[in-house]
Amino acid sequence: MECVEAADVNGYRSKIRYQNMGEDYKLIATITPNTTNWTAKVVVLEKTSARTAYHSPTKYQNVVLMDMERNKVQATIYDTNIQAFQDQLLPSKTYLISNAAIRLTKPQYRSTVGEIQWTISGRTKVQELQEDHTAFISSTYVFTPFDRLHEHMDSKTDISIIGVAIDIKLKRFIHTRSGIQSCIQDVVLVNQRFETVLLTMWDQFVEKECIYISDNFNKKPIIVASHLKVSSFSGVSISTK
Repeated sequence: MECVEAADVNGYRSKIRYQNMGEDYKLIATITPNTTNWTAKVVVLEKTSARTAYHSPTKYQNVVLMDMERNKVQATIYDTNIQAFQDQLLPSKTYLISNAAIRLTKPQYRSTVGEIQWTISGRTKVQELQEDHTAFISSTYVFTPFDRLHEHMDSKTDISIIGVAIDIKLKRFIHTRSGIQSCIQDVVLVNQRFETVLLTMWDQFVEKECIYISDNFNKKPIIVASHLKVSSFSGVSISTK
């Protein structure tokens, strides 16, 4: 792998692209709305369930991508393209992506991964690579130990955890404080110190992730979860809500 460097405005050296097997790949940090004819090599960190926008019938799905220099970007898929990419851009998989639409987002709509957003459409070229970057992905997370979860209780802090699923409860319906009915399901996780914690799945996570965990429960799946909130609901519990 050959790296090409250029000086930034502060005089420091930064890698702007890299070459692999004769291909010239751009790093996420160097791709702007004015960049043309580019290809990026990325790993999928997250792929959310499809959702409907608050003020319109538009459906959207967010995907968080990371390149080999740990630069991240949020990409969004809209409407009919969600079904088209259902079996692509899967978490932990590696892809070559070419010429997605690039735009600056308004401050109120910006994600935690920056002001640039990619849009994946039928014009975007996506090619899966048979590469395993599991260890690389894991190294990007900062996991909160189970015995320190109470430090984040009822705060605005997002946390990430890792644990083995050892039990899953029956799903149930509750009414939130706003009067909306939600479906929740609890998963019991254990860590390497045999400490347990309750992970409460809400709504769309019950219909997707909980079904996957149930179907693979005999394998004792290892669960990595991020963007969680620690709450005092049913004691100290972690919530996807």
